[in-house]
Amino acid sequence: MIDILNVEVQRRGKPYDKFNAMSRIVDRLKCGIDNKVYIKDINLNIHYGYLPQNRNKTAYSKNIYNIKRKMGVPRFLVSPRGIRNYDYNLLNEFQRKVFAYSVVKSIQLVLRKTNKSLKNSTILVDDSLDPKAYNILEELSKQCRHIVLLSKDIKKTSKVQQKIIANFGISPEITYEEEYAVKISDFVISTRDKGYGYCDNIWYINNIYEPYEIRDTFINDISFKSQWSNLLEDISPELIGAILCQMSEKDIETSLRYNGLFIDKIKFNERLIVL
Repeated sequence: MIDILNVEVQRRGKPYDKFNAMSRIVDRLKCGIDNKVYIKDINLNIHYGYLPQNRNKTAYSKNIYNIKRKMGVPRFLVSPRGIRNYDYNLLNEFQRKVFAYSVVKSIQLVLRKTNKSLKNSTILVDDSLDPKAYNILEELSKQCRHIVLLSKDIKKTSKVQQKIIANFGISPEITYEEEYAVKISDFVISTRDKGYGYCDNIWYINNIYEPYEIRDTFINDISFKSQWSNLLEDISPELIGAILCQMSEKDIETSLRYNGLFIDKIKFNERLIVL
């Protein structure tokens, strides 16, 4: 299997947003690879890298480039777990699908607390035109009968609706009226940095956004647990995707079950959602 570079942002220190001559020097010193783990069960090397807490988009891209240069192998896959809005463009298609599956599966698990299912719930996607939402919409459409697409551009959203109808046989509702959409929804999947006053269940795709009020069922992260030696817990969906895509796996749920992988933690930053 091809080696994987698993990149995370350092947890110590305070976040900053800088891109100048001095910050580039400091960031370069803070980028590194601290260890490598060999997973004998699947003959795989995972290199663990770390990034500074610089939230500047240009600096973040530069830091990813710098850490990739430190890899001592010619070919490898990148599994980022830093700022998801920036990381998304680094993912391959299978990693995106695994992340989408993880979002939908975590919502399904949370809904079970109130004896609901995806089939009898209304799920709102805001903004449905955001590229990060499309794989999630595809996964959601496999199980959910009532999906609401919230967007100001009805014409473009109608094209998304037609794709879902053609591929999955369900017709999502389209609206630009936010208050109505949120009030009728059991769960909101949001690519936007904003609060929602009429729904307590929110999945924020941007993992560094901090709402003014944090409620019990706000989610922005998931981690898996495995039976592979040396890689037992706190595994990101991105890393799962980087591993499984090398096994020529197509059905995500079947491959997760076959390889002994399951969602272990659903959380908002470090706050666990109790199921």
